[in-house]
Amino acid sequence: MSVKNPVTYGDYYFSKQKEAATILAAESEKEFAEMSSRLIARLGMSEIIPEELAGLISDIEAPAGAFLGEVGGRFVSEVADGMVSKTTNPLMESIGYLSYMK
Repeated sequence: MSVKNPVTYGDYYFSKQKEAATILAAESEKEFAEMSSRLIARLGMSEIIPEELAGLISDIEAPAGAFLGEVGGRFVSEVADGMVSKTTNPLMESIGYLSYMK
């Protein structure tokens, strides 16, 4: 099988799937990096994070490879989840939602 010079339909199909996955990973990486960078800046995280995590945070803000796209997505998801939970907790307690009761 040759991805660069497809001979069969299978080669061609695989080549196009790989190309599409590469484009999707690059676009996702860019989008997550921008969102992560904004979140980190708005929350002032760079001033409060321990030195040991500073490298990870800077990698999430400006990823060097597509594999960090998923890490960035998870990071953005966790921050958003935490913000929504903290914001809605008083409301849920006030209306008696038992899972939020302490």
